[in-house]
Amino acid sequence: MKLPWDSKRTSDRKVGGYQRERSANPYHTYRWTQLSIAFRSEPDHCICALCLKEGRYTPAQVVDHIIPWPICGEDGFFDRKNLQALCSRHNIEKGNKDKKAIQEWKRRNANQ
Repeated sequence: MKLPWDSKRTSDRKVGGYQRERSANPYHTYRWTQLSIAFRSEPDHCICALCLKEGRYTPAQVVDHIIPWPICGEDGFFDRKNLQALCSRHNIEKGNKDKKAIQEWKRRNANQ
């Protein structure tokens, strides 16, 4: 079963010395761009949520899905309750953990 986020297309530009896979289509919509900008501009979301837990004040640079959206489904993509603002460092760390969770979720749900 092929899912929308299974695309292996890559972008035309290299990032960090390697060819990067293009992010999923919903991230390239006007709606997501506007939501991301508005979310990070709110007083409660302008600081990285994970840095704040560590006692540091780092400006938020991205909006992250707390539960990775492939797992929570298309309906959860724009759900503000499933979003948090993160700095780049925490977004990369969480993204690496999320990849493992998504692969496990796919493995368990492959026959459905």
